[in-house]
Amino acid sequence: MIRLLSLPQPEVPDLPPRVPPDLHDPVLVDLVMREYGAIRNELDASLSAQVSIMSFGSATAGLLVAAAGTLWAEEPLLAGLLLLLVVPSACFLALAIHAGEMVRLMRAGLFLNAIENWVNRAPWPTKPQDRLAGVLTWEQWGIRDGAPDMAGHNRRAILLTFGLLAFGFMLAGFWRLHDTDGLHEALAIGSLVVGLTLGVQALRWILRLHTYAYKHRRSYEQTASTMTPTPGGHAPPTSVSP
Repeated sequence: MIRLLSLPQPEVPDLPPRVPPDLHDPVLVDLVMREYGAIRNELDASLSAQVSIMSFGSATAGLLVAAAGTLWAEEPLLAGLLLLLVVPSACFLALAIHAGEMVRLMRAGLFLNAIENWVNRAPWPTKPQDRLAGVLTWEQWGIRDGAPDMAGHNRRAILLTFGLLAFGFMLAGFWRLHDTDGLHEALAIGSLVVGLTLGVQALRWILRLHTYAYKHRRSYEQTASTMTPTPGGHAPPTSVSP
């Protein structure tokens, strides 16, 4: 119970050591690139899972709200408890699973970044010596910080939407219980306190998962510039921060 309330924040484990790159060993290079492709597929699967989770969470919440609306007049106690406890639980569960997929996504991205660094540090004969240049550059690209971070913007929008829905339906459920004749006021207040307590704790856990996911991104190490000078002569920086 204490661990559940304290929510300890784990650290990102160090990546396993990898043997030095040897361009004269085609088996080694092929094996690493197959691993690179497999992890890229992991990213695609995680992104697809995030969309499915949000769709499932929205559909589940909608069905539960429809059921509460059907029971609104005839079964006010059940309708109120559905809105106050069950619908928010579905919203927070969807957010928690989505946050878990974010951890999976960022972890795979960090692993890809390490593979790219391994390849980029190899003694390629065509690699220029006067600037940083990369052979693999996707996880070196500076689109993961600040305004270009679309994943961050989507994360905040999803968290805000589902969070407002969850707490909004809690208040609707409390109002239904409070407005029902024959029910003790203590039941409505107690249910609201339980719902808010569980909701705040769930929200804390989800935010911790988001923080842990972004710890992986902050562990990125860039070894290559991913853009070449434009025709106008403006060269980009030689390194970027994730």
